[in-house]
Amino acid sequence: MKRFVLGPLAAVAALALGCSAPVTVATFNIRMFPEQTTDRGRVAERLVELDASVIAVQEIRDARAFGLVLEDASRHSGRDYQLLIGPCGGEGPDGDDPGMITTGVVYDASTFTVLEHTGYPDLQPDGTCGPGLPGTLAVLEDRRGHPLGVLSVHLHPFPDRFDLRREQWSRVVARLHELQQRYDAPILALGDYNSTGFRGEPAQERSFVEETVATAGLRLPTADLACTEYWRPRGDPGPYRPSALDHAVVTRGEWTAEVRGMCERLACAPTAPEAMDSDYFDVSDHCPVMLRGRL
Repeated sequence: MKRFVLGPLAAVAALALGCSAPVTVATFNIRMFPEQTTDRGRVAERLVELDASVIAVQEIRDARAFGLVLEDASRHSGRDYQLLIGPCGGEGPDGDDPGMITTGVVYDASTFTVLEHTGYPDLQPDGTCGPGLPGTLAVLEDRRGHPLGVLSVHLHPFPDRFDLRREQWSRVVARLHELQQRYDAPILALGDYNSTGFRGEPAQERSFVEETVATAGLRLPTADLACTEYWRPRGDPGPYRPSALDHAVVTRGEWTAEVRGMCERLACAPTAPEAMDSDYFDVSDHCPVMLRGRL
């Protein structure tokens, strides 16, 4: 194995950054994984393309099946992907019951060790499984001893549930503040915030989100993403429409965000049915969102 010695300028830069290391974190809602139409091999390919050290995932219905996808992705990426699954779902189908979906955090075990793994039913510390969608926390530590907290979240869907999302946003902020006090580390809450009003309805949702984040002293590096998901009203033969549902809220640090997958390929433009990206049907209606920062 080769050894590399930092030159004077590089050494000074490293000291100025506190010997920080770059890290890639992503979020990906893998729609109702797995559906009958899900191409599991292609899901693994999309995870490999991300090449992220940590991935917050949502809508995991069968954790065992997803574990096999992670094994496939690990073989092709050289990483060692492991899943920390959330509460209130993920056990897979049971007879005619398709199974409840949950959140999770995927991490590269060759890069990180786990300091804490906690589930938050409906984002409450002492919550019980119910109609609210759960959050999953992973606090990780890299080889240099730098900690990182990742909270995978999935808020209530649809425009008419904005009032419920407002309540859940207060819980996201509370969890971030609690974790920031407990760990001297960047904490990220990533996932499907179902923010239908970010570029649609209700029109007041975007201002609510941005004001909530700013008032709490947090940051929203995903604010300028053009889209993160595609949808089409039921029975509408028209084009598939872009939406911005997936976000990352961070407590500190400089993070940049970019959307990947079909959203990147389609440039977040409305797309005719005959031209729609095949990932929409075989992988998910959501696109992976990548964040880059330093620890």
